[in-house]
Amino acid sequence: MITPLVAMMMATTSRMPRLRWVRAGYLACMATASKRRATSWEAINDSVFAIIGETFGFVGAVVVLALFAALLLRLLKIAERLPDMTMRLVVAGVFGWLGAHSYAKCSVDDWSLPVTGITPPLLSFGGTSMVFIAGALGPGLPIITPGSLPTNQRKGDLSAKLLAVGGGSGGHVTPVVAVINEIAALQPDVQVTFVCDKAFASQSRGLMQRAAVPVRVRTIAAGKFRRYQHLSVVRQLLMPSIVLANILDIFKILAGVCQSLWLVLRVRPDVIFAKGGFVCFAVGIAARCLRVPVVIHDSDARPGLTNRVMARWAAAIATGWPLKHYHYPASRSRYVGVPIGADFRPLTPAQRQQARQTFSLDPHKPLVVATGGGLGSAIINHAVLRAADDLLAAGMQVYLVAGKGNYDAAQAKAPQHPDFHCVPFVFEHMAQLLGAADVVVSRASATFTQELAGLAQAAILVPASSPGRPAQKCCHLC
Repeated sequence: MITPLVAMMMATTSRMPRLRWVRAGYLACMATASKRRATSWEAINDSVFAIIGETFGFVGAVVVLALFAALLLRLLKIAERLPDMTMRLVVAGVFGWLGAHSYAKCSVDDWSLPVTGITPPLLSFGGTSMVFIAGALGPGLPIITPGSLPTNQRKGDLSAKLLAVGGGSGGHVTPVVAVINEIAALQPDVQVTFVCDKAFASQSRGLMQRAAVPVRVRTIAAGKFRRYQHLSVVRQLLMPSIVLANILDIFKILAGVCQSLWLVLRVRPDVIFAKGGFVCFAVGIAARCLRVPVVIHDSDARPGLTNRVMARWAAAIATGWPLKHYHYPASRSRYVGVPIGADFRPLTPAQRQQARQTFSLDPHKPLVVATGGGLGSAIINHAVLRAADDLLAAGMQVYLVAGKGNYDAAQAKAPQHPDFHCVPFVFEHMAQLLGAADVVVSRASATFTQELAGLAQAAILVPASSPGRPAQKCCHLC
């Protein structure tokens, strides 16, 4: 099911840029003062910021500042696209000075800078200096039209630069590895960057080592919108723990969007693949602003909030379940299944014995493998530890993948027995470990159950404890 997903990504590359020349007057019109005299906040100048601030108040002033910020971001993007490093540094420096000058000009207008008795350099009350600065930048400045990015693509082929994003759990990372490997088989020179949240960074770096091509892993700040179906909206608003966490995460999302904008400008991908998780939202916003095509994949039967929002502008939408379970636009959606690695296949008896030797396990004793996913599950760990003595007394082996966040607590309570193994995470040969087990105890996540299905492995699946989540993370083995 990986090949249809890769085909969708190959069809969503961006187009070749077209260059235009912007004359001095265009930039000057955006940045200079109006010639209409008016009484500003302090009746001292006739700049656009002062006039609009006086006429429309705080809202007007904020709009002007936002336009200045958008102009500066656009100019910095232009600088990033220049082919020569020296040109990029020079132009970025000039644009940075323009941004600083704009900030100083507005600060003088509203008296937030102490300029009484001081003549700031290149600053005038009437905005004349802004005319000369903008006029000097206009001639000969190559500007790329909106929606276009420099690309190394070849028509009809997959672009040479791919940015993938996912995180929060292994189920949002291991499918990305499978997709990368499939793309690398079609185009070995593909350059891949993977973006995840900081909490899952170490696990992501370990998993990306299994990719067929080198993958640069980058982290960004990420936040999520907490909402609980078993609680009413009023009750959630009255719980400080939920409200404060959501407010804090708003700032994390804003920080993540800024990081994503800079990352996309630096990487300049031809397509972005978003596997899922709240970390994808910031990258999706950046892609929307910079008009980079996005392909999203949804493994869940009930789409999450991030995918529902990103589906509005996604170039293509891949699903893990038939389309009748979703409300995505049919023209941009395709049922492709859940991508899993090629090593998730049933093991022969000889391969099972070899896998047990790899993990220093007894080839003759029954093996129980328990895991709660990439971050682990305290509930599954607790249940396995309670039953550990009985399982060991029955002559079984137990291999507990406790998760990075829960490993210390599990290891402290783990029995000191040669047949009990407790590890924080398994970066390599996870398919072999699962295939060597007689039974697997795990969360009922969409990706993991598909991997178990690929191994034809017996399993005990534990649904999510939160109401509503079992329907979202429902089992693909049904």
